[in-house]
Amino acid sequence: METTYEHWGQVPGDLYTKRALEGLEHPRRPAGRPSAWVESRDWRDRRIDVELYRLEDTEPTAATAAQLRAAAARSSRVRTCSDCGARCDRDLAPHPDRAEQVPLCRTCLRIARLRERQALLAERRPEAVEWARGLAADGAAALWLDRVRPPREPGARLPAAVAVLVEAAGPVRARVAVRLAGARNPHVPEGAVAVQEAAQALRGLSSRPVVVWDEEQAGHLQVLATRLAKAGVGPGWGRVCQASGLVSTWRGELDPDRPRGRVPAVAPGRADRLAELLERIAADGDRP
Repeated sequence: METTYEHWGQVPGDLYTKRALEGLEHPRRPAGRPSAWVESRDWRDRRIDVELYRLEDTEPTAATAAQLRAAAARSSRVRTCSDCGARCDRDLAPHPDRAEQVPLCRTCLRIARLRERQALLAERRPEAVEWARGLAADGAAALWLDRVRPPREPGARLPAAVAVLVEAAGPVRARVAVRLAGARNPHVPEGAVAVQEAAQALRGLSSRPVVVWDEEQAGHLQVLATRLAKAGVGPGWGRVCQASGLVSTWRGELDPDRPRGRVPAVAPGRADRLAELLERIAADGDRP
């Protein structure tokens, strides 16, 4: 199966471009079809697919040892890593963003880029702390919501939700199952109440900002808000904030396989856990 990588950071170390093969200490050339491709840009900034080869699909060039020795004497190529001292087969290049132009092996270059990205993430951590402190000062409540749906038949469309389960924690504590379908629907959870009764249970949220986890949770809350509005009782709460992105910023954990990507924050799964997490973020920097 042919593979095309979206960027150079995805390319495994055992794949070589034609240019990389030519730059080996003992150069080689393709002897078969490419094993993969990587998306790149040419000098005109046009999208191109660069061919990638495995060593088993290449062969030595015709250059003799004497020719290679003479070429090396004239060349400015460096094959010793300035950080770890590895004697590399590949031609080494300096870090493109470092002031000092020192050659780095692939591993040291990757480590350097990871460290730089980690430093950038650390710089953004105070943003999440200030965000959490602002929510605490405004008396924000943490919400956790789930939609209840009937079992899905194979090949059928996703059934409409019959209820929304709502948990509130923090300054406001509540737990209620809001019925969206008829009271006799067999899939409605036991104890679910009509939207008017749910509005009373959630009245402590009146005008408060609320924090949900992500876009999916915000969608659940919008479904509830629509039903409350139709019943003439209105949503009651203030602005809605999503926590997942800023929690990921606060954690600042980098995915080593995707140097430009943060590790997605794991969902707390409950309103009280989300509230505790927000409290911990707001207190960051205050603890010894």
